[in-house]
Amino acid sequence: RSIATLLSLGSSTAHAQEFPVGGAPTTPAASGNVTVAAQLNQQLAFVEDEFVAAADAMPEDKYSFAPTTEFPNGNFRGVRNFAQQVLHVAGANYMLYGAIIPDEPRPMTPAATASKAEIMKFLRDSFAFAHKAIATITTENMLTPVGRAPNAFAGTNLQQIGRAHV
Repeated sequence: RSIATLLSLGSSTAHAQEFPVGGAPTTPAASGNVTVAAQLNQQLAFVEDEFVAAADAMPEDKYSFAPTTEFPNGNFRGVRNFAQQVLHVAGANYMLYGAIIPDEPRPMTPAATASKAEIMKFLRDSFAFAHKAIATITTENMLTPVGRAPNAFAGTNLQQIGRAHV
């Protein structure tokens, strides 16, 4: 129920993913930066880069795509369309990381029918918000429970859940 627990959950998911072409991402530790926040921000950046690139690659006219008849043996009634899924991840970033910095203002979520540019801005801003929250995590406070977190998790725990949620 601490920041560390949430972070460990996200780490296991992030490490299970494939590294980009060219190998593992550089680590803050390799450059001599070994702060908790630097390590956590580096891990989130890896997930962020992959998700934002995928959302950006989808053509705007396909943002309303949801699988229906493409898979004859599947039951996809009621699933989120692409825009809704992107907004869901961004909203989760604001909710989870917002528990670490509860007084930080959050923007209104755009409608799923908003333009791709509006949705992408909301997504990118949500990751900037997440990095801002992570920047407040130190070795001194990383095990301190945060007030408005789900199940009274600490900040590092929330950071891991946020990464894993993507």
